[in-house]
Amino acid sequence: MLNKCMGDPSLIITIEYIVIKDNLSYEEIPAHILDRQVRKLRTKEVASVKLLWGNQFVEEDTWESTEDMKNRYPHLFEPEEIPDKAVHPVFHISMLNKCMGDPSLIVTTEYIVIKDNLSYEEIPAHILDRQVRKLRTKEVASVKVL
Repeated sequence: MLNKCMGDPSLIITIEYIVIKDNLSYEEIPAHILDRQVRKLRTKEVASVKLLWGNQFVEEDTWESTEDMKNRYPHLFEPEEIPDKAVHPVFHISMLNKCMGDPSLIVTTEYIVIKDNLSYEEIPAHILDRQVRKLRTKEVASVKVL
């Protein structure tokens, strides 16, 4: 015997952008990235992203591998363009803070090699202190450098 069913319009999904397969299933598509993190294991680091999935009655998010998601959904990792209306074109002098330069803090750049990713390697200038720490089974030597 059939019972009367009152439909809930909020549960209706438009199928114009859902591709239904022959076996009446469909693939979930992530809507956007919510968060990123790198988990450190003993021997390696695993990068993962928190994704918000579309086509859900309830917003569902999961942590997935960054490399896997880059291969499957590269459009999620493209840089977002900032619309022109979001950037205010006016700069006011009241936004400036007074700064007195200290010549002793100026670093000459002739000895610094800047890499392509805008990082550099610090080279110790000289040793400030030496220390030997005694543990239960061994001794560990350490130095403090400038």
